[in-house]
Amino acid sequence: MIFLIDEDIPRSSIKTLIDAGFEAVDVRDIGLRGKPDNTILEYAINNKAVVITADIGFAGVAYLLRQKHFGLVLMRIANETTSENFNRILVNALKSLNAEDICGNIVVVEQDKIRIRTKSGIFKK
Repeated sequence: MIFLIDEDIPRSSIKTLIDAGFEAVDVRDIGLRGKPDNTILEYAINNKAVVITADIGFAGVAYLLRQKHFGLVLMRIANETTSENFNRILVNALKSLNAEDICGNIVVVEQDKIRIRTKSGIFKK
């Protein structure tokens, strides 16, 4: 599984994910910085990537378009959280999930919980 890091995620997250054994790429490194959410989602679909973002509007785009996608991880962590703590929460969340939890779903990661919005509803993990 490859993760596509949106530009609103700390720059350090890419290295943290790779160091934790995940395959990841940053939109800032592939010419997608500043591009609309639907363009980034299209790239993710074409490359079978899971988008990691803090942009709640991105989740709306994915949900409303009803396009088949490989998953969206929506980070809902307080702005004053350090990037180190943010990255720890992100890695721990991804390690607790499997491909079935993520693929085609919207995974909302908060400080102390994970919610998964599936096509049929929401359940807590």
